[in-house]
Amino acid sequence: MKDSPDSFMKRVRRQVVCRDYTFLAVVQPALRGVCGSELAENGFTVNGETEAGLEFSGSLREGWRANLVLRTASRVYCRVARFRAGAREELYRRVAAFAWELWLPPAAEVRIRVKVRRSRLRHEGAAAQAFFDGLRRHYGNIGLPAPREALQENRKTENCQRVLLRVTRNSCEISLDMSGMPLYTRGYRTGGGIAPLRESLAAALLRELGWTGEGILADGMTGSGTLAIEAALISGALPPGGNRVFRFQAWPSFTEPAWRHIQKKAAPAACPANGCLFALDISAQAIGLAQKNAGRAGVQDRILWERGDFFNWTGTNLRARSRAAEQAPGYLVLNPPYGKRLAEGGEHLYRNLGRHILRNFSGWNALVLFPGAALLKAFGGEPKRILPLRHGGINILAGFF
Repeated sequence: MKDSPDSFMKRVRRQVVCRDYTFLAVVQPALRGVCGSELAENGFTVNGETEAGLEFSGSLREGWRANLVLRTASRVYCRVARFRAGAREELYRRVAAFAWELWLPPAAEVRIRVKVRRSRLRHEGAAAQAFFDGLRRHYGNIGLPAPREALQENRKTENCQRVLLRVTRNSCEISLDMSGMPLYTRGYRTGGGIAPLRESLAAALLRELGWTGEGILADGMTGSGTLAIEAALISGALPPGGNRVFRFQAWPSFTEPAWRHIQKKAAPAACPANGCLFALDISAQAIGLAQKNAGRAGVQDRILWERGDFFNWTGTNLRARSRAAEQAPGYLVLNPPYGKRLAEGGEHLYRNLGRHILRNFSGWNALVLFPGAALLKAFGGEPKRILPLRHGGINILAGFF
């Protein structure tokens, strides 16, 4: 039986909004430490790690805020239901009894991912079918069009609601994706260039390097500008999700006034002007693309754009160009060509980079990305730390010098 609009919203407030939840921030293993520190700095209560990332807790609107302000996570999920379900029929009944209309709009497209471990219900396909059967039963009982499984051609898009269904030791947990497009999709990069670095990965690496917005930072091979733009967003304390929409904005519990209040509180009272940022690239096309991306992010004027060969720059002339104080810390970030962008001669390029950086950027904090241990060895020097990462389907090493 359908509610009146007023009684429906009262149910939403009572059963959905006025509760605390556990959330999952999805982040790859090597970056969980930096994501955890970011969560804590933003006032979120961190509960611990899972195999997919970090769990934290708070109200539903805290989940909204997490999507807006987190730089280093790739998604945020909300844990919405947990119950015992050892058999298919039991899972079906539990799903059919849950108040899905308070979470999912009628006729929404749903994409489900199922993981089953050590349970009587062993078949993931059977669990997914039981979920959709229960969903259809529930909406049929209340006279509304049921959400439906996303069509095969739509499953690779973000135009559907992601659902995680985990069954472990006959205990079932259901989580809904709050983000929609991954959080690294900031909205400023429409033309990515060649093998662009994911924004969330760039932000995490900048935090690991120690960049807080103070001092000088040079992106020596800027490409599409991701590292320089993320550094500028950090320097200006600008929320990374300020130029996009999220999946939770389609939920019945979403209200525009509450969202505007969260956005207003997350915006800096005054944009700091700390730090000096350089974006360098030998390609005029790359510089033009990066400037357009920075313009969409609202930080183009915070970055000094220089076309030219990185090997012509030194820490000394960058410091002089910036007019920064001698004691101001210097940060250098490099995402050199790799994969298909790196033809023969890769070891020669990285060897020359190592010599140039170690000789001409002494005293600077440097981050260099390597597509393998051989090129790290060719680079020379002893890194302070190495982080193994996944990016673009390949393994890379982030070296900090």
